[in-house]
Amino acid sequence: MISLREKIIGMFLGIGIGDALGMPVETMSAEEIRTRFGRVRSFMEMPIDHKWHHDTPAGCPTDDTYLTLAVARAFIKSNGKFDMDAIAAEHVYELGLDSQTWGPSTRNAVKRLAAGVHWSESGKTDKPNSGMGNGVVMKLAPLAAYDLSRGGNQIREHELAEFTRLTHCTNEAVISTFVHFAVLRHLLKLNPDQIETWLLFHAIGGAFNAAFLYLRDEEGAAIELPMLDKLSDCFKQLAVHKSLTDEIILSAWPNTFLVHDTLGLSYACFLRKVNIESLYDAINLGGDTDSTGAIVGGMLGALYGPKFFPDSLMNGLRPYIRDMIEQVANQFCDSLEIEKEEI
Repeated sequence: MISLREKIIGMFLGIGIGDALGMPVETMSAEEIRTRFGRVRSFMEMPIDHKWHHDTPAGCPTDDTYLTLAVARAFIKSNGKFDMDAIAAEHVYELGLDSQTWGPSTRNAVKRLAAGVHWSESGKTDKPNSGMGNGVVMKLAPLAAYDLSRGGNQIREHELAEFTRLTHCTNEAVISTFVHFAVLRHLLKLNPDQIETWLLFHAIGGAFNAAFLYLRDEEGAAIELPMLDKLSDCFKQLAVHKSLTDEIILSAWPNTFLVHDTLGLSYACFLRKVNIESLYDAINLGGDTDSTGAIVGGMLGALYGPKFFPDSLMNGLRPYIRDMIEQVANQFCDSLEIEKEEI
């Protein structure tokens, strides 16, 4: 039996490990990764020609990890409560540290927050395709842990939508938030020997339907969602996850950096093996590899806890990074009064 506290710490560490593991090959195709590096299974120094991270040491994460910790700090500072004002303030704080590698939707929204725009309006923009990326699913892990620690149904649907729209004001982003929130909460409450893929599909399907009904009711009519079919197909195709080859995965969920493709690729890699190779697969398929690594790493950590990850990955994180993640994770659990009892 693994305690909920261990699983939460494992989830936070898994996000950092997957994020740092994927960062050096971010934006590269699967073919380019294979040609240049073989199969990525360990932390690497940044390639000199990397688009963003050429001067970053090996074993360091990106905004996927830092914004996850920012959300966790908001719970800590709010004494274990969900508080959008605190979450917004922590985003602004992170903006002042380093936002160079943030996605444009997140960066622009948080700049508006810093300029005094309320969090209910900060994610709104007229820019085409804005708010369609991975900037919400990569950082929502603390919400799933909080909700489960309170017995479930603590975070309401409108609060999930508010959290999403702080930076990503699209229906696609809201649906993806509902789904990944449900997936992480499901994995956190399971012991590893209880994993049943059909139950995970049930959680995904239930969350997808709940999000669609919420948006329909909110807008007062049947919504027209250009990518609704794509999102639905994304999750339906996972039913044959055991037979998905790398080629089929990349054909179904190409490296577009859009959230529906990122979640599809991440879930396919996770379900195909449900072991450490799932993490390596997600990264070696290329694209937004820090985010796919963070997503799959967080899922594995939520299921198995921190002892799951090889020593080479645990010790390969920069010591101050690992210390920071573990410190925030423990403070977060303390704020929620989560003890070390077994679940």
